[in-house]
Amino acid sequence: MELTKEVKPFRSYPDPICFSFHQGGLPSSVHIFAMTMERSPIAMEFKPDKFGHVWTAPLKPAYTVTLRNRTAAARSVDLELSTLSHDGASKTTQKQTVPVPPGNADIAVKFPINDLKKFGHHTVELTMKDGDQTWVEKRALAQLQPDTRAHGDWDEGRGPLFGIFDWGGGHTTPKRIDSLQLLGEAGAETTLGSFEGAPPAERALAEKFGMFTLYFFDAATIYYNAFVSPPELKAKYDPSKPEESGAALVEFLKPLQTKPSSVTRPIEVPFFPEPCIGPISYGNLPDYYGEPEHQLTEDEEKNYQMYLTKFLIGARAIRKQWPQAKLMLPHGDPLFCVPFLRRSADASDLLSASGATTCFEGGRIAGRPLNPDFHE
Repeated sequence: MELTKEVKPFRSYPDPICFSFHQGGLPSSVHIFAMTMERSPIAMEFKPDKFGHVWTAPLKPAYTVTLRNRTAAARSVDLELSTLSHDGASKTTQKQTVPVPPGNADIAVKFPINDLKKFGHHTVELTMKDGDQTWVEKRALAQLQPDTRAHGDWDEGRGPLFGIFDWGGGHTTPKRIDSLQLLGEAGAETTLGSFEGAPPAERALAEKFGMFTLYFFDAATIYYNAFVSPPELKAKYDPSKPEESGAALVEFLKPLQTKPSSVTRPIEVPFFPEPCIGPISYGNLPDYYGEPEHQLTEDEEKNYQMYLTKFLIGARAIRKQWPQAKLMLPHGDPLFCVPFLRRSADASDLLSASGATTCFEGGRIAGRPLNPDFHE
């Protein structure tokens, strides 16, 4: 166990799949030589009655507190639940005194929140007082306005398309069906991957919210067109034989092509899983903020040429077989593609878009004139 003062958020990079908090301030001046710990006499769980702490009106937020008495004597606890709107102008408070008999049985206490005055984000705080002991739990909820949006009618040229990067349970994320329900209520119309072959319950939920996916193949295509997976495709990659390598990729992808449906629009083919030319390709380029243009190092140049070769082999083969597909470079940091646009006319002509899977602030991509259907 580590006792800290100030802590800072941590995020892995360039693929932000890991979030945590670590000590980040000055060391504590307090020296602790011994510590005794014991379990609280009352066990408590505090959970929302709806996944994700999000409710769309007319539904009202509600929480359940579960108490358990670990001792042999009856106890009584005081519970107080309060909410505070994001602007601090609206607050609610409710209290309950709950007897908790011995016997280690669960006691469920309901806290409906019916009097929120504002939509949006609210902090939630639950305080339990058991004699001279105080236990505080903090959460946050969102109360959404009634959904009056049209769903499923997006098309090219109609503005942005709101979607979600959903791992569907990977990296300890929520189940896909839970994410679809939550983000569907928030207005999302698309998500990562494809609904082709999805369980009937997921497909039904997608149809309910007018959701559809845009991947031409499946989400693992970024590994296939990088020629790093699976082993049998990797073994067929030979940069000195671009036609044969491209043909092998096409044959591998053919059975994976998604079919147009109410929940599938085969459009996009992203390239490469969070690729990196070097640290310079993780973010903004120096000449965008007044510094001299970055000159690739020997190792960066080697990486650039490797990615350029793989992209041209894969992109040319896919474009020849499926001319309607929009090719996206990369599946990663959105400025990764800039050297390719500036230095390779062939890459620039093949590119249709840049995919982002990292936290960034969008900026205009400069360099060569872009393909007319390039999506900024």
